[in-house]
Amino acid sequence: MNTPLALTITALALAGMVWTFVKVIADSPIDPARRADKALLGTLGLVELLTIAQSILGVVLLIAGDRDIDTLTFVLYLVGVPLILPIAIWWALGDRTRAGAGVLTVALLSVPIMVLRMYAVWAAGTAS
Repeated sequence: MNTPLALTITALALAGMVWTFVKVIADSPIDPARRADKALLGTLGLVELLTIAQSILGVVLLIAGDRDIDTLTFVLYLVGVPLILPIAIWWALGDRTRAGAGVLTVALLSVPIMVLRMYAVWAAGTAS
């Protein structure tokens, strides 16, 4: 797996998590009409693109590699991580209360945890 990519995803997701947590505390929903929320959604879009790139890279490494890993678990992480943010964003934009920002906060905490777990599954594999 690509360490700089994983660290970038983690840093951006955690920054977004802090941002959305502040919105939860301020009792402020996600509103795409506001400039700050547009910037937040742009950041989340970047995180999403990076998770998709990581998934593509993971598939390539899995196919080309000779590691003995738990393939099913690894593939499920590759598929699952890019699905978290679109679902959470859809939920947050549909929920006009602070709970929508709360959903994004939890999702943005879940992304780095799942990336770390995916990285651990990959690192646990041994070359054949």
